[in-house]
Amino acid sequence: DGVVLAVAAGANVVYAAGTFATIGGQARQYIAALDAASGKATPWQPISDDVVSVLTLANGQLYVAGQFRHIGGQGRIHLAGLDPATGAATAWNPGCNDSIFQMVATPTTVYVCGDFIQIGGQNRSSLAALDAVDGRATAWNPNPNDGVTSLALLGDTVYAAGPFNNIGGQFRNRVGAVSATT
Repeated sequence: DGVVLAVAAGANVVYAAGTFATIGGQARQYIAALDAASGKATPWQPISDDVVSVLTLANGQLYVAGQFRHIGGQGRIHLAGLDPATGAATAWNPGCNDSIFQMVATPTTVYVCGDFIQIGGQNRSSLAALDAVDGRATAWNPNPNDGVTSLALLGDTVYAAGPFNNIGGQFRNRVGAVSATT
C-alpha cells in the first residue's frame, strides 16, 4: 500500500522509502530493505515516525530525508544516516528545519537541496553541503535567492535547478552551475 518515493541499491538489497505501511509482504512503515532477487522485505527495520522521501547510499551508510522526527532508534529532524546492515541511526545528524528534495554524496560531502533555511547547525537557503561523517554544514554557501528543487554533481561542479534567479552571486535564471570547492 502507499507509494514508493525513492530507492537506493546496495549489495543484494534495494532500499525503498515512501508513504507505505506494507511492502515486500511485510509491515514496514515508510522505509524498508528488500531482497534484490526476491523482492521480499528483509528483517532490516529502522522504524520511522513519518514519511521518508529521499535515499542516498554512500560512505558506508544510507543517508535518508523526509518528514520524520525519529528514525533508527534516535531523534533525527528531517535528515539522518542509517547503518545499512542494522538500521540504527549513525552519528550523521545534521538536523534541518524543513523538507529535503534531493541529496548527492561524495566521500567527504553530502550536497542537499530543499525548502530549508537552517541545516547542519548553520543558516543556509535551499542548498547546502554537509560533512559526510557528522552532518555539520561546511563553509560552502552559494546562497540562491529562491528555492532549489533539484541538483546534480559532476566533478567539482554542482548543478542546481529551481525558481531562483541568482546563485553563487551570479544571475542564473532557474538553472545554474556553481563550484563545489568554493
